[in-house]
Amino acid sequence: MKKLIVGLMAMVMVFSSASCSAVNGLFEKTGISSSELTAWANNSAEKSHQQMAEIDADSTVLEIAMAKGEKEGAQLMLTANETFRLVDIQVERLENGNAYIPEENVSLYFCHYMELTHVWNNNPSYNEGDYVSDALFPMETAFEYGMTKILKGNTQSIYIEVETTSDMVAGVYTSYVTFKTTRAVYRMPIVVTVWDYDISKATSKNYMGTNYRWETFGSAELDSTEYMSTIYFERTMEYRMNSDLPHDGRSGAAGYVELLRKYYNWDNFTTYRMYYEPSYRGGIDVTILDEYLSAIIEASLEDKTNYLDKAIFYASNMGVDEPHAEQQYKQCILISGQLQDTLKSVNERYMSKVAGTDDFNYYTEYVSPALLQMPNILTLSLHAACTIVADRGGEYTSCPQIQFMESQAMADTYYELAETSETQKTIWYYTCCNPDYPYPSYHINDYNLGFRIMYWMQKDFGFDGYLCWSSAMTSMHYGINPFENDSLRADSSMRMMQQTAGDGFFFYPGYAYGIEGPIASLRAVAFRDGQEDYESLKVLDDLYAEKGLSADDILDSYFTRLYTGTKPITSMDEFVAVRKALAQAILEADNTCGLLYDEISYVNDKATVRFATSSEDAEVYYNNQLLTAENGFYTVTLDLKVESYLKVKVVCGKESLEHNKFIAGKYTVIDKLDAESALNRFRVNSDSAMEINTDSKYIAEGFDASVKLAITGRENAAASFYPFFSIEMSDVNAENVMMAGVRIYCDSYAGMTFTISTFNGVSYMEIKTITLKHGWNDISLDIANVGMSYDNKLYFRTSNMLDLFGNAKTVNLYLNGLYYLEKEAK
Repeated sequence: MKKLIVGLMAMVMVFSSASCSAVNGLFEKTGISSSELTAWANNSAEKSHQQMAEIDADSTVLEIAMAKGEKEGAQLMLTANETFRLVDIQVERLENGNAYIPEENVSLYFCHYMELTHVWNNNPSYNEGDYVSDALFPMETAFEYGMTKILKGNTQSIYIEVETTSDMVAGVYTSYVTFKTTRAVYRMPIVVTVWDYDISKATSKNYMGTNYRWETFGSAELDSTEYMSTIYFERTMEYRMNSDLPHDGRSGAAGYVELLRKYYNWDNFTTYRMYYEPSYRGGIDVTILDEYLSAIIEASLEDKTNYLDKAIFYASNMGVDEPHAEQQYKQCILISGQLQDTLKSVNERYMSKVAGTDDFNYYTEYVSPALLQMPNILTLSLHAACTIVADRGGEYTSCPQIQFMESQAMADTYYELAETSETQKTIWYYTCCNPDYPYPSYHINDYNLGFRIMYWMQKDFGFDGYLCWSSAMTSMHYGINPFENDSLRADSSMRMMQQTAGDGFFFYPGYAYGIEGPIASLRAVAFRDGQEDYESLKVLDDLYAEKGLSADDILDSYFTRLYTGTKPITSMDEFVAVRKALAQAILEADNTCGLLYDEISYVNDKATVRFATSSEDAEVYYNNQLLTAENGFYTVTLDLKVESYLKVKVVCGKESLEHNKFIAGKYTVIDKLDAESALNRFRVNSDSAMEINTDSKYIAEGFDASVKLAITGRENAAASFYPFFSIEMSDVNAENVMMAGVRIYCDSYAGMTFTISTFNGVSYMEIKTITLKHGWNDISLDIANVGMSYDNKLYFRTSNMLDLFGNAKTVNLYLNGLYYLEKEAK
């Protein structure tokens, strides 16, 4: 039975000036506004300020789109035109024909706004003194504790979350959110789209916070017991996070093993940190480590469950975290040696012990590799530290801060270390107090959208895990309530609030409000939602792999739209569009009339798309023309000056499906480079010359006039001399650049090689290395994966140009037609 509001007859039913009516089975988008409030809809990843200068009153339907097995939400925003009190709120049953989403699968939370007493990471949207939405109180708690009075001029978020299961019918579910004040009753339409595919309940490998010191949350809870530790541990897993096992050593290795047996098969138990204790002799206590490893191996052999395959080692309190000084490097080498010696020693002992027994095959095939390749996490806030430690013989899994992946050269360092390491074959990534905006973080004074997009980066960069140093350290002071205590809010009740608001916690203590255990936050929701996006990306990847194809190009088409380098977009509309495009690609790939995109390439104003069909018997039509496949693939070339989408129709017998795939945004010619004013775009080093080309030879062949660059080497120069030129692109919105390109004529029959880069103020970030052939060359550059320079220039750098006799040589280049493609469709 649908939920009803008690006492409706006594209330005035208020809609907007136009009532909410059904249109085509859904709802007409009409708003709710009265003298006391304006109601509007917001995405789950959007934060809000309590006193918002602007509201989105045109967003009048709560829209949620999700896969099966997912949790996803939206926010009902209430802006007070005059002070009012919310006295009730319900979501009527969501229905899709005879199908429905059970009432228990819908949860409502009242969002508490936290004061920013200090700010740190330079995001201009968050300032000292702002109140920002974060903590999520269950609605019943908010009503019980009188939180629902909204003052005139304030905006209040109500977070509405829906959970789907694998047995739910796909389709569109509609309903209303009905909410009541002391004066009136209002209804806001809600539409939930359930996509017809499942994501895994089991989370891909990640690691979250290190609540190994029970007092880090226990003091604020007035409860540092194992019981409370267990509640916190299990609560984090509801958000696809892992924290330390609820174990402080008092129950010994046997108790530790029982915890592994309890949690190993839980869907979101992906990682645990191997128990260790410091040694009074220095480093870790290898005897205790040996004891715990042995107990876990015994259980693994007995249960035929490889409990070690989820283990990592992370000595966070041993002076090796974020090493940057000589003493820390020495400690890194000491602990790495102790760990590796212990792992090898235990392995040798068990290899002898299981030899000739029934356990031998299981141990050698599963347990031994997991033991010897246990990730030893080294968090890095200094890029050079990873090679310093590796060069001294340390075996560590690199865990760099996310912004270090901005540079291809820096990223390649981590990939190479993982490839060449004897034991450490993975890469993790890390955020803490840093990075600063515009890089993503989990801080209260930063965008949640960037934090959610970070897990798309995780898929893109191939990270095996993510580490945050803590997930629930809200107070180190006994009994402090971080929601109310002003005297300590700027200190430890909100964990390093003077630097990074929200650092070290995604959960707040619940004791002061009668809640047993932690209260989640919108940032915890963003983490979970990002991990669920990761699972959808993995679904598409697996579908392509099943058909013998790579999903790299189609995935790149989404990554390109969501971030540049490692700087995420801030457009919620674009994120929603990309997420829907991902879902559509999954549904298409799994459809009889589906398409699978093999390659998407760009040259000037043309995009070439190569794709296959799900069915070998399919017919494909483009512009009403039947296409012919070659070796199972179809190829279509789009003119990006007139279209941004590939639109094809696939027919399989009596079935057909229209496909509409976004390829690239607007094509814009920045400069034809055919006038003297174009010279202002170019800068060269002192050994190069530059002039405007007026040679009619090129015009006669159909090319406009071009900028001529004479690139000249330096006689007797050292090998480190690299002649270069740069092209100024300051009139381009760099955040929206997907591709950039230029045409270059090379007059050398030997050709020449260029490395094209951007510059971040410290180092050059390579975009692409190109080899020019004699004649015209069309150069396309994937700007989105690297980003524009801080000075909005593209740098073209070549090798020291000497002939066989060591004499400097000159190559003439003619550049014609500078353009770019936008990320977003127009």
